[in-house]
Amino acid sequence: MNRFLALASTATLAAIALTLRINPLQSSLAQSSSIPDASMEVAADERVAQTLEALDLVYTVEENGTYRLQLDFENGRSQIGWISSETKTIGSLELRQIFSPGHYVDGNLSAQMVTRLLQDNADEKLGAWQLIQDDDQAIALFAARMDTNSSADEFMAALVTVLKVADEMEQELSGSDRF
Repeated sequence: MNRFLALASTATLAAIALTLRINPLQSSLAQSSSIPDASMEVAADERVAQTLEALDLVYTVEENGTYRLQLDFENGRSQIGWISSETKTIGSLELRQIFSPGHYVDGNLSAQMVTRLLQDNADEKLGAWQLIQDDDQAIALFAARMDTNSSADEFMAALVTVLKVADEMEQELSGSDRF
C-alpha cells in the first residue's frame, strides 16, 4: 500500500484523468486506490447548474456528473476546476467538494514538496491540499467542501479561492499554466 495515498472520490479521479488524458480504468492511481469504476455515469446535481448559471459561469458536465469550468484571472493565467455532484453529510449539513489540480508529476512527490503543501495548508482560510499518489504518478489537488445551501456569492468566493490557490501553487512549483 502506498504511503501517501489519499481517499479520492470516483468523480475526482475521473475528472483529473480526463484532464491529464489518463485512462482512469488503466491508471495505476485508480487500481491502487480501490476506487470504483471511474467511468460510471452519475446524475449531475441540478443545484450546481443553477448556481453556476446564476453566476453567469460557463461550464460543462463530465460523464460522471462532475461540473468542469475554467476561470481566467487578471494576470493572464487561467485555472480549471471541478464541482462534484456527489455530496457528503454530517448530521443535517450537506457538503459538496470544489477542487482544482495544482501539480502533477510522473513518479512520487518529493518529501520537500509534500512538506511545502502541508505548510500551505496551515495558511489557507478555506480548503486543503489533497494528494493522490502511487509509484508512477502523483497529483496534488486543492479542495474545499462547501455547504450545498451556500448562497451564490459564498459559492463564488470559495470557487475563486480554490482555483487561485491551486493556480498559485502550480506557478510556484512548475512555472507553467497547464491547468
